[in-house]
Amino acid sequence: MKHAPKRPSSSRRLVAMVFAALLAGCSTPARHEAKLETWVGRDVDQLIAAFGSPTSTRSMPGGRIRLTWSTGRSSTIPVPSKAIPSSIATLATPYRRPIRWFGCTTTFTVDASGTIRSWQRQGNHCVSR
Repeated sequence: MKHAPKRPSSSRRLVAMVFAALLAGCSTPARHEAKLETWVGRDVDQLIAAFGSPTSTRSMPGGRIRLTWSTGRSSTIPVPSKAIPSSIATLATPYRRPIRWFGCTTTFTVDASGTIRSWQRQGNHCVSR
């Protein structure tokens, strides 16, 4: 007697769909860049209201200003000390646990009238929240 192939239960399908939706909503560098692009042409006061005070501000020729926001954190990588190659051990803490830095620096250039003209980002953890 031939059996029909088993179909996933409805609860399994629901879990799979929820998981897929969560993955689709994950922050990515591309999503972050798309959000940054929406600020071009807008007023600098709106940007500061949304981002808070910048980490640094720099005046440029022609009345332009560069506003920079920097974020970052470090994280130790839980690895047994015997598993760390000697080339990495020199960069490790006294407990022989390597540290990984996660950060992002986002800079906006604003013209003399207060309009955002461009942006740039740098780092290994530039994602939108």
